[in-house]
Amino acid sequence: MKTRHIIIPFVSAALFVSCNKAEDTSEEAAPAAAEQEAATVETPAQEVPVEEVAGVQSLQQKLKTIIIPKVDFVDMSVKECLEILRLRAIEFDPETDENRKGVNFMIRTQPDAADIGGLKVDELRLTNVPLGTTLQYICDKARLGYKVNDHAVIILPLPEDGAVDLYARTFVVLPDFISRLSQHAGSDDNHAIGELPKVKKLLEDIGVSFPDKASVTYTASNNKLVVYNTLGNLDIIAQILKKLEAMPPIPVSQQ
Repeated sequence: MKTRHIIIPFVSAALFVSCNKAEDTSEEAAPAAAEQEAATVETPAQEVPVEEVAGVQSLQQKLKTIIIPKVDFVDMSVKECLEILRLRAIEFDPETDENRKGVNFMIRTQPDAADIGGLKVDELRLTNVPLGTTLQYICDKARLGYKVNDHAVIILPLPEDGAVDLYARTFVVLPDFISRLSQHAGSDDNHAIGELPKVKKLLEDIGVSFPDKASVTYTASNNKLVVYNTLGNLDIIAQILKKLEAMPPIPVSQQ
């Protein structure tokens, strides 16, 4: 069965990256236990052309450094969302070479399958977020994935078993992390500080998804949050933590 591509044209150089398995040096494939620090997973050595590696790394960098000031999608198709992202990526890319600005997006589907480009994003509103984080939100909304090569970002269906690549990352958070997170999520429940179900629920309420086997552990004694999730969701959590740090201190009486 041949794969057909729906190509959204773009005027600059393209690059392919993986939404669930990007080559991010700040993250390492994690062991099964979420409490453990990220550990490197050994993979068979492969001969990869230097040009392809450079292309992938360049695109991954664009996904991190291109900041989209405002996203306001309501009842839009994945294809429509990607077209807007393509234009915004060109507009806000810090790249000085005009011929290399922006990011290419391709939608991959099978001839006998429904067009994933027509899947709907019901509502997505974001402010000042990286391009890659916005893309991850779109993928989560439509239950899709993406990968990167040296030419473009490819949007594709998730595997039939729903399996995704998970990574662990440890965040050092503020002592009043739970209070800030609760306030940010608009929650007024009173679970014990550090209770796992509460932290996970608060993050889900803000927009973080937890696929099968993903987890989060918060240890109040050392102010550490250990998250086992996809690279995209780890980026989203990092953005949330930055917002929490920018919030004014929570009065002790309210914690």
